[in-house]
Amino acid sequence: MCPVVRGAAVARIRAATSAGSRWGNGGTGVGSGMVPTSSRSLVTGGGARRRTGYSGRHTLAVDTFTLFLALRPDQPLDDEAVDALGAMRPGDDDLRVWREDGRGLLRAATEGSAADLETALELAQALGAEVLDRCPGTLLEVSAMGDEDSLVWRAVP
Repeated sequence: MCPVVRGAAVARIRAATSAGSRWGNGGTGVGSGMVPTSSRSLVTGGGARRRTGYSGRHTLAVDTFTLFLALRPDQPLDDEAVDALGAMRPGDDDLRVWREDGRGLLRAATEGSAADLETALELAQALGAEVLDRCPGTLLEVSAMGDEDSLVWRAVP
């Protein structure tokens, strides 16, 4: 390519970018974005002006915790009993109940929303009380686990 032609092309690019057009990702050079837009008329597909920041409606942040328990039933459980315990909370799609045959333990886990870890542990203890109502035994462990931390209550043998 001839240096004169190349210089003219660069001059045209510089003139276009300095005239106020910017690329969609904020760059001003060749290859900086796919679609040129004017910074004065950022518009979404429906013609509404694009807003920066959040709308006026905010949802308070509530953490989700995994609630977990281990229970030693007074009597061995068959598949039917475990399935019945798994259906004890009809609206709780996250509830899982299983048994560890070799250790004679019943385990349950679900998800719960709480303001903090201590409140989540209280939810796990309430779950333990529900399971004990339907399956007499000894509650060995109840825990609440978040993304960064966990809190565990253990029965002393």
